[in-house]
Amino acid sequence: MYRSISKTLRSRLYAGCALIGFTLALAGCGGGGGGGGAIPSAGTSAASGSAPSAPAASSTYGSNIAGAAAWLNTQQLQDGAILYTSSKIEPYYANLAATGLTKIPAQLPHVRQWMAWFVSHINTGDVWGLGGTIYDYGYSAGVETPLNSADSVDSYNATFLTLSRVLYDTGDPTSQQYVASLKPTLEKLAAAIVAIQQPDGLTIALPGTKFAYLMDNAEVYRGLSDLSYLESNVFGNGANASTYTQDAQLVATGISSLWNASNSTYAYAKSEPNGVLNQSNWSNWYPDATSQLFPIVEGVIAPSSGRALSLWSGFNSVYPQWSTLSNPSGYPWAVVADTAVLMNDTSGVTAYIANTQSQYAAKNFPWSWYCAEGGWYIRAMNQMQVGTSALLADN
Repeated sequence: MYRSISKTLRSRLYAGCALIGFTLALAGCGGGGGGGGAIPSAGTSAASGSAPSAPAASSTYGSNIAGAAAWLNTQQLQDGAILYTSSKIEPYYANLAATGLTKIPAQLPHVRQWMAWFVSHINTGDVWGLGGTIYDYGYSAGVETPLNSADSVDSYNATFLTLSRVLYDTGDPTSQQYVASLKPTLEKLAAAIVAIQQPDGLTIALPGTKFAYLMDNAEVYRGLSDLSYLESNVFGNGANASTYTQDAQLVATGISSLWNASNSTYAYAKSEPNGVLNQSNWSNWYPDATSQLFPIVEGVIAPSSGRALSLWSGFNSVYPQWSTLSNPSGYPWAVVADTAVLMNDTSGVTAYIANTQSQYAAKNFPWSWYCAEGGWYIRAMNQMQVGTSALLADN
């Protein structure tokens, strides 16, 4: 999802779309736009100022990051929950937001507060008969109400696994101690993912649904790989590490089966168990075109690989204006900038940052900006600041 579409037709990782009868609010399934809904409450501490006349210089990254983080702080409730809109909490989007905040040492308490909220809201039983899952929550007048639904199980859980690994890798002792305490919780989340893994290695978005999505599965690959790392390097369980690596490799094999050599794209979804592929068309922004970026940004394929280079070229040939934030969804899709960093498209990233500062930051981040966009945006600027080698390590 950038959510994954599935996410229903997710808006892991943007605007409302319809896919085979599913409504999708993709914020990011991995990607950018949110899924529609109520306009989030405006923040009060975001960066402001006139639009830059040139791409953002490295000297401005720090202040831009601080402004984006300050706005995200206005979206976090006292109990740690991070709002998607003024009336809804979507854990998937909040995971993406918190992952961005890990790049700022002073923000680590905010990250841990969000994670504590997530952990305390994990279902022991759920409407799918599964457990180890988490629902979306409504929010009104200080009251949080479970909606008994979610855009997905696979991406929600997988992005929390990745958040845990990224938090541990900050090297902050308090954060590392906290992640070390999460072993049973993380394994419970992984068990729910594996429970919906199909014989072909792919995970379906939700129990009882029939679609396995490219975006979600890229996030699942990353999440299971990150848990394997934690098992080996933090929890000291080599057997578990090997198991999660094998599970991740099965996902990677499933993703490979989505490749269509005739048009050099991945199918954005696969119907289970009949194996019918929903082929991608570059002319469709979401989920078709944007989903092609997720195997790159989640580390399924190397940015230097011929396949990644072909996908990035194909995306840019149809959407050369992406850095202006002009796309059919109406959302900024900051994950595209993160992909551009990996692909060494410096000019595109710097133009994207300049345009984001002008169109969103200078206006106190109005909707269609939302929490997941903030997380991806901070990550992109941080990696421009510290260098692509660090981004590759992060991924």
